[in-house]
Amino acid sequence: MATMNATEATRILADEAERLGADANDERGVVRQLVLAHGLSFCAWLCVCCELADRDAQRQGFKNQSDRAAQSPQFKRALADYRSRQKRGM
Repeated sequence: MATMNATEATRILADEAERLGADANDERGVVRQLVLAHGLSFCAWLCVCCELADRDAQRQGFKNQSDRAAQSPQFKRALADYRSRQKRGM
């Protein structure tokens, strides 16, 4: 019996989820259905959703979802506010 690691399994499930029209928020439950069909749990669901988010961010020119989030105006404002409060000793 052939085995695969978590990275390969995540990639394969994400490929299938994309083919079926899933998004990173799993709004239609596609990822949940795929994960459950393979006897996997929440951790697998989370990994596939994160992979889908990373792929979407990469299509938009970011390194991954974390990079996209760090470049967002909301994050930059929150970071500036945090730094400002730190300087004031709060």
